[in-house]
Amino acid sequence: MGGKKLGVLSTQKSNHTLMLNGHAVPYVLRRSARRSVGLQIGDNGLIVSAPKRLAQIEIERSLQSKAIWIQSRLAYWRQCQARSLSLLEVLQKGLPIPLLGEQYEVVYSPQLKRSTINHHTRTITLNDSPPAQQALFEKLEVLSKKVERILRPYALDMFADLGQELSSRIRVPAFTTQLSSARCRWGSCNKKNEMRLNWRLIFYPRPIIEYVVAHEMAHLIEMNHSPAFWKVVQSIKPDFQQAHDFLSKMNPEKVPLL
Repeated sequence: MGGKKLGVLSTQKSNHTLMLNGHAVPYVLRRSARRSVGLQIGDNGLIVSAPKRLAQIEIERSLQSKAIWIQSRLAYWRQCQARSLSLLEVLQKGLPIPLLGEQYEVVYSPQLKRSTINHHTRTITLNDSPPAQQALFEKLEVLSKKVERILRPYALDMFADLGQELSSRIRVPAFTTQLSSARCRWGSCNKKNEMRLNWRLIFYPRPIIEYVVAHEMAHLIEMNHSPAFWKVVQSIKPDFQQAHDFLSKMNPEKVPLL
């Protein structure tokens, strides 16, 4: 595929702390060849992207002007992390694992060469011994990684297939589908047309996954959340509102996290 070759843009990182409304807020500052200050809040806290030559005082003035928004988003992320049930806990308690909205029992078979999924019996079979009632963290971590190694490829194949299916409903630029492991974000899309979908979406019913795929696909056309963006979402998935409402109300405690 032809086009201009882009040079590598160097990025400088540094750690800082700023007092916002009486609270110390740590953040990572990334300086690069950009024109404005950008904010990103996620699993790694607050990340600030700024032009290389912008004075530090100007950066902090920008943060102070957005103090309420920054603190509310950080509080939301902490809440998501605090109330999420880890996959380690699921395995230790012998709970089923939701897969496409259905409950799959975890069974153990040490003699198997590899772990498997059986969609007919709705079981996930791990080639390992079951954890003891008071299993060590290391044991549970090994089991959780085995579950992840089964589910991630399955999730990527399904998301990619859904992307191709939904993209036939509307004209969108060519894109790639990748997986993410974010705690509270279900998907993202960037200017390189890379669509990243949280692999844990595989725990949800198919209509929910379709909505998130349609949402991120719409960002290939409208990189915002304007009325025009939601029209694109609707053109891809006309009944998106129901899935959108369902996802926003879904109890995070029912979604295993690593």
